Amino acid sequence: MLGALILQIPRGHRRDETTRTGPPLWVGELALGPIPDATLQGILPPLELTEVRQMVVESVRAEVRRQRVVTPPGALRTLAIDGKCLWRGQRGGGADCQAQGAVRVHRVLRALLTSARPRVFLDHRTLGAEENEIGAFAAFWAPLLQPYGRLSLWEVVTLDAGYGSRKHATLIDAAGDGYGLGRKENQPDLLREAERL
Repeated sequence: MLGALILQIPRGHRRDETTRTGPPLWVGELALGPIPDATLQGILPPLELTEVRQMVVESVRAEVRRQRVVTPPGALRTLAIDGKCLWRGQRGGGADCQAQGAVRVHRVLRALLTSARPRVFLDHRTLGAEENEIGAFAAFWAPLLQPYGRLSLWEVVTLDAGYGSRKHATLIDAAGDGYGLGRKENQPDLLREAERL
């Protein structure tokens, strides 16, 4: 079952589709964040175990060797790196939960191969209590390249526009990849500045 969740092979992918609808938004005092795009992310975030990460890497590599990680013809091989809120509530959570007013939030930076069918979860990193996604990007990028960089799984990295910096662009470009920055209406100042430029 873990292999199916990791690789999103047909049986695991069907399960993922049904679990993404998720439970009701509020359950007592606990508010659940949006169900992640790959089911495995709901299991791994509390774990930062080397053995688990290595198992994910080995499973993805095995599927690449079997030629089961496939991007549709004509599509760019795309890696999405973004932050996700996986849990929020007034009580509980781990030491790394971030405070947002009276609510505690568990955030991760995650990498998902969005061009593959089905999509493939590659890695995640729990953000510390005082850490933000943008500041954590460089520390996330280098370890992501170590196991996956030579597999040519992606050619373009998509990021939220807030990640846009010369430093991040240089890191991605040095790996031989292109990048795209997404502007969102929930960032009105950034959207106006981009339109002005």
